[in-house]
Amino acid sequence: MKISIVKFVIGYLLFCLCWLILTRGFIILFNRQISPEIIELIVFCRPFCFVLAGGLLIIKLIKTNNKIIELREADYQKMYLGNPNPMWIYDPVSFRFLLVNKAAVETYGYSEKEFLAMSVKDIHPVEDNIKPDLYNPMTDHYFASGIWRQIKKDKTEIYVNIISHKIIFNQKNAVVVLAADTTGQVKHEQQLKQMNNALLEERQKLKETEKLARVSGWEFFMESGELIWTDELYQIFDLDPAEKITKERVLQGVYPDDLELYNQAVENLFLLGRDLDIEHRYITGKGEIKYVKVLGKMHYQNNKMFKVLGTMQDLTELKLVQIEKNKYSNLFKNTLANINDGYCSINCNWIFTEANVNCENLLHCSREQMIGRHYNDLFPGKENSKFYTYLKKVLEEGVFLQFEEFFPKNQKWLCVNAYPTDDGLAVYFSDITGIKQKDLLLKEALERYDLVAKATHDVIYDYDVRRRSIEYSDNITELLHLGENPNRQNVDWWKSRIHDDDLTSVVRGYQFAIHQKKENYGLEYRVKTNDHQYKYVYDQGYLQFNASGKFMRMIGAIKDIDQLKRFDGENKRLAEIITKVNNMIVIQDVNNKISWVNKAFENCTGYTLCEVAGKYPQEILFGPETDLSIGKSIIDAKKKQENFSYEIINYNKNGKKYWVNIEFTPVFTPDGKPDGYISIHTDITVRKEKAEKISRQNKILKNIAWMSSHELRRPVASILGLINLINETEDETERSEAISMMNTCTQHLDEIIHNINHKIEQEISEK
Repeated sequence: MKISIVKFVIGYLLFCLCWLILTRGFIILFNRQISPEIIELIVFCRPFCFVLAGGLLIIKLIKTNNKIIELREADYQKMYLGNPNPMWIYDPVSFRFLLVNKAAVETYGYSEKEFLAMSVKDIHPVEDNIKPDLYNPMTDHYFASGIWRQIKKDKTEIYVNIISHKIIFNQKNAVVVLAADTTGQVKHEQQLKQMNNALLEERQKLKETEKLARVSGWEFFMESGELIWTDELYQIFDLDPAEKITKERVLQGVYPDDLELYNQAVENLFLLGRDLDIEHRYITGKGEIKYVKVLGKMHYQNNKMFKVLGTMQDLTELKLVQIEKNKYSNLFKNTLANINDGYCSINCNWIFTEANVNCENLLHCSREQMIGRHYNDLFPGKENSKFYTYLKKVLEEGVFLQFEEFFPKNQKWLCVNAYPTDDGLAVYFSDITGIKQKDLLLKEALERYDLVAKATHDVIYDYDVRRRSIEYSDNITELLHLGENPNRQNVDWWKSRIHDDDLTSVVRGYQFAIHQKKENYGLEYRVKTNDHQYKYVYDQGYLQFNASGKFMRMIGAIKDIDQLKRFDGENKRLAEIITKVNNMIVIQDVNNKISWVNKAFENCTGYTLCEVAGKYPQEILFGPETDLSIGKSIIDAKKKQENFSYEIINYNKNGKKYWVNIEFTPVFTPDGKPDGYISIHTDITVRKEKAEKISRQNKILKNIAWMSSHELRRPVASILGLINLINETEDETERSEAISMMNTCTQHLDEIIHNINHKIEQEISEK
């Protein structure tokens, strides 16, 4: 505005100067040519003309200036009304709206007329208690009020970031406000906070579950063959954490009788990628035998087997308190023994003046190479690194800084503490590469915890001897089919649910464990559910005694083994039936290879299970007279995954052929995927031979019937005709001739009958 006034004044002065020069010069120049009267007239009119010309010039300048102002106001109005963010102008005294833009109308749902009848406080919740000094700008500059909660016309809450500025509107003091909608950002931050809280709670629960259930994880990398155990597993199997665990070392600890089963499961995991799920005995480092459950799942990277993530669960004992104590004690000792802090000092000229041994090890630079040298000489090209930036700030501002940075020279993460000194700065740093790697492995650890949670449904309980009360985990509702968790109950409540036949042995068992001061005890018994059914459970307890040896507390886990017990019984009965049945039974996998046969198959064919396992049936059972088209039809029918049957000729191990009727039934996995076929082979050789014999007999009878209807009919017809002739004639000569001819026909008839009888005997003797 000042520049415009200066320009206006300068322009007006130039105009006056030009007017003075021109008019005065005109009079001087034409003084002799013009009469004195005209000169007096010019001198008289000159002031009036000057005023008139000056007035026109001023009017022109004012119009030009007003036009510029109008254009600017139009631009400002467009910026205000067209702003995509809600904006409004309000009276700072009454807080009433004076003007709102289109974005505010669309965002809040009020019409412009409704806005002008409201105050700023009307769009804020009452409980926020809006105060003028919190909302109005304190100076002429803009004022950021922060994020506020506001209410739209439909009562929906939104969050906006308020920025305000004092202005003059309609010749009155007013405030213009820009409200940026941050609802999505605020809600996202709230959701993140809730998710973080939930994650922390779940992580804490998983840690408690791991401690109580004695479950921990392991990793095996396929390419390097590296096996990583958690500290929990080292403690479970009584091994020294300093000892490098390997696959061979684990194999040495497997109980000899379980070695074959263990090797088969591991082979299926490594070669076929099948999930590992096995229970076996393990010999600990102290020579004790423990039962463990091992789970493992293959993980792939770039379609190649990368590593196996798994868990191990100790099914024998729960020494939770002692294990946790040893675990954290060893962790603390190892931390103190392996700490590696480095120290160096740098003066104000960036010259190294001191360094210790750990600094040499961490920076891969000897003390002799560092002392007396400039930072940039020792670490060239690091002017833009975080190290240099932070150390420079400590030197220049004299403040303490702590930061973490990756050091490329030794490929390690360092935690740096930089302190200002009189001579420059002192730097302390430690190797935190392990911590960084643990952060990287945290996600994988959470995945292992998820696997642990899915792997066990045990009921965790805490028995307080002094109060005679037991507190159960939420899984008790699933185990006993309860409507809600009973939480803390008297010990008699649990005893009332134990089967009468098992109660005495359970009580005596725990009394014996308490008397013998056993820390761990487990036994199997039955408990009654809410639907009056009994379940088999396995109860494992960890008993705690005070310093005087008095029993004070027991923490345990109850495992539901009812289904396992019932499956064992059903499997035994099914195995006995399959073993004793006379029909041959063959089980084939999805590749149509034999995986199992029963005893009847071995007896009938002469082949043992070891001889046929892994082979196709046609390799060992087909022979010269086997119809190969039927074999192809069987393979095609299997692809449809339907029940079907065929009759075919097979051969036993000695080459003897036999007829069988084979009924095929598809087998599926629990998730509905094909898992092979089971086929029942019925020996129908006798039936086939009888059918063939009947066919031959029918053929013979057919030939006899033909001979009877054709060959026998001629002599019989001749005999009947001769008999009629004898009866009708009275001539003895004719009768004699007729009798002679009848004799010939009779002999012919006898010959035909002998031929028929001979043919029958011949057919029978040939077969």
